[in-house]
Amino acid sequence: MKKKNINITINFDDVFDRVFAESARRALAASGVYVLTEDNAPLLVKYIEDGLADVRTRMDGYVTLCSFNPNVDERNIVLQLALKHAATPSLDNVMADTLTQLLANYVLLRFYGESDTCYGIAWRKYRAQLLLVLARDQAAIAQ
Repeated sequence: MKKKNINITINFDDVFDRVFAESARRALAASGVYVLTEDNAPLLVKYIEDGLADVRTRMDGYVTLCSFNPNVDERNIVLQLALKHAATPSLDNVMADTLTQLLANYVLLRFYGESDTCYGIAWRKYRAQLLLVLARDQAAIAQ
């Protein structure tokens, strides 16, 4: 069934899993690298909030609801988008996975610094993927 509204939900645990795995991989590859753990969660939540604010601003014309709640166990982020055309049933899952990866890369970029460009490039790649969905929505209207 096709739909116009999509709901993207993100759990912090999903973002943290990706951040911690990449941090551990990075530490194995280079000595002296600080490994991120659950102890860093309060700082990382702030980075997640900053990354969400950035992407939300870019998607603002489509956002009908944006909820950021670090005090719940799941569905910490709920983002509802209103598209101009009908979306495939799996689009919300695809966008949720892309947003999760985007936020993980944003956290890594902020923690490890601007000079480490691999996370900045990955963050911009996933941000572009999200925005391409919206551009395709506009292109469907123009036709």
